[in-house]
Amino acid sequence: VWIGKWSGQDCLVGFIKDLSIELEAQQRFERLFHSNPVPMALLTWPDRRLVDVNDAFLTISGFPKQDVIGKQPRELGLFREQPEDAEMLIEAIVRQGRFSNIELRVIGKHGNVIVGLFSGELISNQGMDYLLATMIDITERKWMEETLRIRDATLTAIIENQPGLLWLKDPESRFLAVNSQFARMC
Repeated sequence: VWIGKWSGQDCLVGFIKDLSIELEAQQRFERLFHSNPVPMALLTWPDRRLVDVNDAFLTISGFPKQDVIGKQPRELGLFREQPEDAEMLIEAIVRQGRFSNIELRVIGKHGNVIVGLFSGELISNQGMDYLLATMIDITERKWMEETLRIRDATLTAIIENQPGLLWLKDPESRFLAVNSQFARMC
């Protein structure tokens, strides 16, 4: 708004813009961000300072929000086991503006290890660039895969050393075992 002239008369001149659509979009984003069960973080770009994190991020990392905001993930030690892999994400963002389904290990505040699939994308808002990052927790899945691998290795060792047992594997590498005396009768 400013003072001006209109048809030779003093007047106030001003412009107004309806921001209701932008406000509605911002509110929708904030609801989705904060209520999402997937850990999410919003970082400034390119300096990578955390601007906001959702409750799922705080729960899985163990950090209180006041310890996170304004910090870089490396300052929190989140990727201290694999700093070179975290840098790989940065390189992907620089090249492509995004990354998807990158497996990384994260260390929580209390030393707990979380294995996650990370995805992220550069977004812009009001002339500022941000990185929106998400993580799907696959810790339990990785633990189960390792448990199955160990179980299969143990089972293989037992079966291969059993006299009188004929064993085969099906196309999916599952064991098919038949007692050799039974096999001879067939």
